[in-house]
Amino acid sequence: MVNDTYSITLQTPMGREQGLLTLQEKDGVLSGSIQTKGRVNRFDAGRCAVSEHGGMRFSFQGILSLGFIKIPYTARGTVQGDTLKAVADTRYGSFPFQGKRRNG
Repeated sequence: MVNDTYSITLQTPMGREQGLLTLQEKDGVLSGSIQTKGRVNRFDAGRCAVSEHGGMRFSFQGILSLGFIKIPYTARGTVQGDTLKAVADTRYGSFPFQGKRRNG
């Protein structure tokens, strides 16, 4: 199950960014939000399924709004236990992020 909030660290060209990723899955459809720099960016219509290693794999897309800059992205990753590992693909490149379940 992926439903929870994760404390994440995103590797960007400007350095590490801390944030929160909230995931909510129902019947394989994933929604949630990314919170960073005091802004909340929501997404929906993502996908989630059991991975071959017993955890969960997921994907979603959205637009990360950082003030005047809006960056479309597609994210994909896995949750294994309390650990989340993912990559966000943007027109500026691919940025890995990882995190831990806040209530784990």
